[in-house]
This record gives sequence, C-alpha cells and structure tokens, in this order.
Amino acid sequence: MLLLLLYLTATGVAVLLWLVSLQRNAVSFVDILWPVLHLIPATQILIIASAGEAVPWSTLLTYLLLFAWATRLMTHLAARAAGEPEDGRYVDIRNNNEPGFRYKSVYIIFGLQSFLACTIALLFIPIASGESWSDLVFSLGYATSVAGFFYETLADEQLTAFRKSSSKQGLLETGLWSSCRHPNYFGEWLVWVGFTTISIAHGGWWSIFILAGITFLLIQFSGVARMEKTIPDRRPLYSTYIQKIPAFFPRRNSLFIVGFIIVATIVGQNIRAQPAEDTWLWHADMNGRNIGQHSFDITREADIVSVESNAQFDIRFFLLGAYTYQHQSVEHYDKNGCLLQMRSETQTGSEKNTVVGKQLADQSFLVSTNDASLRSHECLMTFAYWNPKILQQSKLINAQTGKIVPVDIQFVGTEKYNHIEAERYELSAPDLQITLWYTLGDRRWIGLASTMGNGKILTYQII
Repeated sequence: MLLLLLYLTATGVAVLLWLVSLQRNAVSFVDILWPVLHLIPATQILIIASAGEAVPWSTLLTYLLLFAWATRLMTHLAARAAGEPEDGRYVDIRNNNEPGFRYKSVYIIFGLQSFLACTIALLFIPIASGESWSDLVFSLGYATSVAGFFYETLADEQLTAFRKSSSKQGLLETGLWSSCRHPNYFGEWLVWVGFTTISIAHGGWWSIFILAGITFLLIQFSGVARMEKTIPDRRPLYSTYIQKIPAFFPRRNSLFIVGFIIVATIVGQNIRAQPAEDTWLWHADMNGRNIGQHSFDITREADIVSVESNAQFDIRFFLLGAYTYQHQSVEHYDKNGCLLQMRSETQTGSEKNTVVGKQLADQSFLVSTNDASLRSHECLMTFAYWNPKILQQSKLINAQTGKIVPVDIQFVGTEKYNHIEAERYELSAPDLQITLWYTLGDRRWIGLASTMGNGKILTYQII
C-alpha cells in the first residue's frame, strides 16, 4: 500500500510538472526540481512510518541532512539556470523525439524523473521505520553524506566562480577540478553512499541495489556520459583534459576525504555514546561448559528505558563446531514497563530472522517478522529478565521469533543462590521451562537456568 501511494503521488507530480511545461514551452526546469522529487516521497514515508509518534534521533538527523542537500542543490541549480536558454541536453532530447515531443515529454522527461526519484527515496523506508541497529554504521554513513555534501558544494562554487571570471573556451583545472573531471557528481554520489549506509544501519540491506542504480545514472546515463558528449565540441582543450584527469573518482583528495569520514565517524560516535546506567554481562554455559556471553546495557532518560542486548553462542558437539547463535536487539519501554519499540536480529547457523515492533497511535503494539505480523492491545514485554516487572506478565514477546507467548510465572520460595539470599521463580511456556533468581528486596536479576528441547541445561552466570 505504501509503494502504491508513493508511485501514485509521483505520477501526479509528473503530470502537474508536464502541464507547467506546456505553458512554459520548456522542460529543463525539471532539473531544478530534481531534489524536490526526492523530498516528496521521503516526507510521505516519514509521515506514514512515524504515525504521529516521536521520531528516532537517527531518523531526524538523516532527514535534516536530506533537507539541507535538497535545498542547497535546488538553490544552486535555480541560480545557474536563471536567464539561460534551455539546457542543451534537453534540446537534444526534444529534437530526437519530434514530432510530438510536447506530449511525449510527460513520460520521457517528467514521468521518468519522478519514477527514478521515488525509487531512490525508498532508501528512507528503513530509516523512517525505527532506530539504527548500529550506531557505528549510522555514524559512518552520516559522515560520508556530510563529506559528499561539502565536496559537492565546494565543486559547484568553484565552477560558478570560474564561469563568472573566464571565457567559455577555458577549462577549470584547479581546486577539486584538478582531481577529477566531475567532482560535483562525485560529491553527489558520496551523499547517496552515505544515505545507503544509513539505510543499511536501519536494516535496509537491499538499499545497495538502489545505490548501484544511482551510480549507473551518475556515470553512464544522465551524468558524466551525457555531459561529455558535447563538451569536446564546445571546448577544444577538453580532449587533452580527458587524457590527464580521471572522469569520476578523484585522483587526489581521496586520503583527505577518507580522513574526514573517519574523524567525523569517531566524533559522531563520541557524541552519541552514553554510558549505560546498568550493565549485565553473563557467561552462558551449556551443561556446565561455556558457550559464549550475553550482555544487557540499560539506559534511562526521562520516562524511557532503553535496553541493548547482545548474545553470541558457539554450540559444539565433541569439540566440533555445530552452529553459532547471534542475537542483537534494541528495546524501548515506558515508565510502566510497556514496550514502545523494538528491533532484533537473530542468526542461528545460516538462518536469520528479524523482528520489528512498534507501539501505534491507538496504543496497540504491532510486531512484524520476516513473514508475519501480530498486533496486541496489551502491555507487552520481551523475555526481559533484567526487569522484575516481567514476573507480573502473562504474555511475553519472543524477540527471536516475534511470537507473543503465553507464560505462567510462579514464585517458588527463597533460597541461597551463589551464597546470596534470593527469590526463586519458575517461568513456564510452551516448550520452555526457565528458573529465575532475584535478590531479596530490590529484586535484581542474578541467575537463570533453562531446560532446552534436547534436554541440555542452559545457565547464566553473571560476570
């Protein structure tokens, strides 16, 4: 439904721009609006995905950067086109599609550009849908987009200044233009490499295919290749320039760009980094033999409790590697212990499962997995042993599968656990039996034992 809405809107925008072109008898103004054609679907995605809820910080920062990119580029293109005749590239397209270009342009020019921009904007679906699963990958992507933004801006400013001060026969061979023939396109590419990385940080691994399409557009379709068809005819010295300077990827400045991205990534990580208020680090043992670790990092801000969980187990049989288990999740709870948002990724051997959950405007909670969705109007938690409020729950979300599981939790009594006076609880669920220990009084979680389906005993020992 979202894709249908996005492409229907793109179609409507294309028709509207086409009608304007009929009145103006020109089509090249669509270049000025190219950034806006990205903003429209990206904004739709944000509005629909947020559903009136608070926007995650990573999403907000990414959209601010997108808006800055679009505003800067649109302003630059408008200033460059002011008082100029129609772009020669569009004149060629017009001549190649006569007779009837006036009407063909609705799909050749406006429909195509709206479709491409809408497709590129699909990068923002994962970004608008939840928190980043990796602050490091997000910071790397953001730093790359910022580097591209400034690189493209500087290249455009250098070209603008050159055009004002030189004859049309001259060549710009200084500044960024001494490193590659199209540094503005390279900067644009870096912007989208960064946005793609941010999308991947939010789970959109498929965004790499959109980046491949963007690369093709910039180098082979509408960017470098089309631009260089006519430049040698207009600037005789350009053929020599081609022999000396690479077309797209800079010959120099590369180390500076990489250094900027690395420094900006580190700075972004340090700005974002917040020491956890509470941390659990557990040894996980199977029948008394260590198989890995599981950590829980908890932060509290205002009425929101955020938890990052990371587990990595290596299950072996007779010293041979049987399979590995990796689980990573980020969860956010309100002051009552009700789940507001979650995202988890679990890999067991070669099988990978992603679970995404979000509280909707009607206070219901929607859980989506690779192939199904569930919705509940109850106050839900995952198997959040770190929070003693779990002991009052009758249903829990399995963060590995996304299923809402009925549970029965019973107080067994008090006993010594690792020389500590503790309360013991038994948690029963379909195909699951877990023993939990909490300290007396403050009910701090201090132990776990679970009987697995194969009869083996999994235990957690706090480090």
